[in-house]
Formats: sequence, C-alpha cells, structure tokens
Amino acid sequence: MINCKAVQKTILIALIGILLLSACGPLSTAPTNLANTATENSSKVTPTQVASSTATPTLTPTSEVVSVYVDPNLPVAFKNSLQINTVGFALAESENATAKLTFSSEVPISTWIYALVAPFPTLADGISGSELQAFWQEASPTVYFDRLILGKSSYKAIESLWGKPAGTVEVHADADLLNLAWNTPGTWAIIPFEEIQPRWKVIALDEQSPLHKDFIPESYSLTVPISLVAIEGESTDAIADALKPNLAQTNRDEDKLATVILTGVTALVRGTAREMEKLGITRPAEVIGQTLRDADILHISNEVPFAVNCGEPAPQNIDKLIFCSKDDYVELLKAVGTDVVELTGDHFEDWGPEAMLHTLELYKELGWLYYGGGRNLEEAKQPLKLEVNGNKIAFLGCNAKEWIYSNATQTKPGNFHCD
Repeated sequence: MINCKAVQKTILIALIGILLLSACGPLSTAPTNLANTATENSSKVTPTQVASSTATPTLTPTSEVVSVYVDPNLPVAFKNSLQINTVGFALAESENATAKLTFSSEVPISTWIYALVAPFPTLADGISGSELQAFWQEASPTVYFDRLILGKSSYKAIESLWGKPAGTVEVHADADLLNLAWNTPGTWAIIPFEEIQPRWKVIALDEQSPLHKDFIPESYSLTVPISLVAIEGESTDAIADALKPNLAQTNRDEDKLATVILTGVTALVRGTAREMEKLGITRPAEVIGQTLRDADILHISNEVPFAVNCGEPAPQNIDKLIFCSKDDYVELLKAVGTDVVELTGDHFEDWGPEAMLHTLELYKELGWLYYGGGRNLEEAKQPLKLEVNGNKIAFLGCNAKEWIYSNATQTKPGNFHCD
C-alpha cells in the first residue's frame, strides 16, 4: 500500500527544487558576456557606459521661451542695438518676464558713458567727481553752475547711481538741452557720450574725459552699467551670454575716435628762435609735446618758410617783418608730431619763391600734408581730405586779407586768397 503523505512530501520538495533552479538560471537567451566584452574592447566600453546602458531613461520637459523686458528709459542707441529675436528670445511688453534690461550694477551687460557738458565758451575745463555728486545728492553749491539739466533717459541713468537729486536738477527734452544751456547762465547738462557735438564743451571729472585717449571708464564718475536682472531672482548668466553679441557693449568705442589738434600761428623766429638756439632746438616741445603727439592729426599753422640761406634769428625789434627759419628748426615740428601744415599765413613769401618751394619739398620729404597754399594757385586752393578710424576730416583754408599778399598765382607759389 502506497503512503500518500510520503508521496506528497516528495513531490513538494521536487517542485521547490525546480523553482529554485528557475530563479537562479536564465529565463531567455543569455546576453553577451559584459566582462569579456569590456576586456576585449576596453577602449570602447567603460563601467560608466555599462551603467548608463541599463539605466531608466529620464524625460526632460520642454523649456519655455525666454522673455526679456526692456526698460523704456534705457538710451535710444542701446535699445536700437538690441537684437533679441536673433537668439530666439521674446520681447516682453510688461515686467512679468524671465528677465529685464535696466540701469543696474547687478549683472552688467553693457556700460554707458555720460558726459558733463557746458556751453563751449565756458572757461572751466574740469571739476571733481565728488563735487558733481554733492550737488546732485546734497544740493551743495558750486562755483561753476547752479542748475543741471538732463533728458529723461539720462536722468534715470544718473538716478541709478546717486538716487533722487536734492540739487536743482531738471528734466527736459533732449533736443532742448543745448539751447537752454546756452541761453541760461550757470546751466550745465549731462548727456550720453554719443550726443556730444561741437557746441558743447566736455568737462573732465577728476581729470578723466571721455574725449581723451587715456580715458579710464572705471575711474570716471559718469560710467553707468546696464544690467540683465532676473524677475524671479534666478541666474541670468546663460541669457546674458546669449544676448551680449547682439547688443551694444558701450556707446564709446575708442577704436572709432579721432583726435585732431589745431594750433595757432607758429613762427620759429625772433624770441622763439633765440630760445631754441640757446636751450636746444626742441626746447619749446618739452611741456606740450606729449599732448600734441597723442593726436591722430596734429595741425601746425606755420607762417614762415624754411631757407637754406637763413641766418641768425631776427632781432626782437625790427622795422621790417621779413622772416625765415633755419632748416634744422624743423626738428621742433618733428618733435611734436606734426601731420598737417597750414600755409595761409602772411609771411610764407617773405624769403621769395625759392624758399617757398624749398619748404614744400621739405614737408613732402617728411611725409607731411599741407593745404591753404602750394606751388601754384591750383594746388593752393585744394582741400585736404583725410580719414581716421572711419571719420572723414577735411581742411580748407585761405588768406582773407583785403589786399593781395603772399598769394599764389598760376605760375608762382604762395597761399590761396579767399574768393
């Protein structure tokens, strides 16, 4: 007789064994041996690659379009330079945006330079930055001006630096500033660098002027940063990096500046010549030479011709004013960096046609250009046209005396008489 309980027990043990073997063994075709593959192709497979190949994929949500709000008080030139759509960003019409561009030092993306200006006949050349700031913040009086005028955008720019003004600071239309300053004594203005024009005199602050080649923006009181500020306080570094190539980094590009210095009448004779003979030919250049050499174009109005037979300097008191300069005196003009010579002066013919032609040949050898005079009338009346850093500059000159003196003709050198 079969023992049922014993059979049941045997079957149960067998089933458990089969299940255990199934759990330990493969359920389907065995995969490639990863250990061997890594050994055989060690240059292609790494532990990191093995892990990533079996990791569960993660879905990345689609990023929302970046929207940028532009403060309407920013300078017109800055706003005109913006190309937000170029990088796929959207221009927001309200401050409810991803980020905004505004006057701020938080995340500077551009630097705008402003100038303190006065009517051109103003005597003062500069004041301290602290004096201007004190007028704005504390209404401290100055000896130079008692009223400061600005356009709305400029006002907002300076307000971002110094807060609300306490002094007499007024906002007017940009187009009215020049006439208001010229017609109201004691009125100066602050304008963007790009709005400087000849009727304004730029006033240096702490000896820093944006017109000068040695200008240091970081040391200048009217350097205003424009920043990209995140609305939610998040980082805007990536947005800023994308925007920077598509906006104006500054309104003052020193590579586009051209400096021209025009001197008054130069005559290397009498007292000047005696000093040169006594103390050295280049003595007069010791103080002002560096300033003149820094100019892109240095203009010299040299009235007196050079002559090979010119003797000692003429006495201070002579009855007849007929002059010449020794050839070696040209070293002084070289020392100051002469580029252009004006020939409209009365004394160009003092030593005769030979000296005039000799002088013109000397200038030509030195690579100097001239105008207002020449080898004949046709050359004398020609304008001199130059281009420096993209700036077109022209010189045109003539002698306006009522009588004919030292004037060029069709056959004789001299200056050009105004017609």
